[in-house]
Amino acid sequence: MYAKLIEKQEAAGAVVLKGPAYKQISEEVEALFNVLPAWDEQGRKEAIQVDTVLQAKVIAELLPSIAAVRNIAPRLDKMHKKALEPDPDLQTYGPVMKEKVLKLHERYLLLATLAESLLAYYDEAAGKAQEDADTAAAEVQQQQVKEIERANKAEQDAIVCEKREKEAQRAKEAAERAVALEIESKNAKL
Repeated sequence: MYAKLIEKQEAAGAVVLKGPAYKQISEEVEALFNVLPAWDEQGRKEAIQVDTVLQAKVIAELLPSIAAVRNIAPRLDKMHKKALEPDPDLQTYGPVMKEKVLKLHERYLLLATLAESLLAYYDEAAGKAQEDADTAAAEVQQQQVKEIERANKAEQDAIVCEKREKEAQRAKEAAERAVALEIESKNAKL
């Protein structure tokens, strides 16, 4: 029974835990309890606010763990439902196994709560980091626009100055011609 399931999981490239469903789920829950609490430390929470490399690490390590927590839910819910069966004829588990499943379910709920709180926190932190990056990019773009405007204004000022110089030169030449004509007309009268 488990052999075919394991073959399918191995073919899909999944990490395969062998044994009954309870054993598989309990091992997964314990493994995740070894990973997720480390991400709940205050130092890491503060570091992710400023460290983009750590943000990438969170994406690489934390998100698959949270996905694994979510993937446990349907299987464990099924077991929990069977453990809560009130009809003695329909009960799947004995009293010892029933107690184990109920304790595992409680432990899983703690894990799921932790996973969701971490996801919410790191989503918020990533959103803030993205917002900060967008703000910085907008400021750089505004500075570039201002530099372009300054360059355009300087170019226009240079063109205006050049036109004034040309007009002044023309006026000077015209004045010189006028003086030269006046001198010529005085000399012609003489």
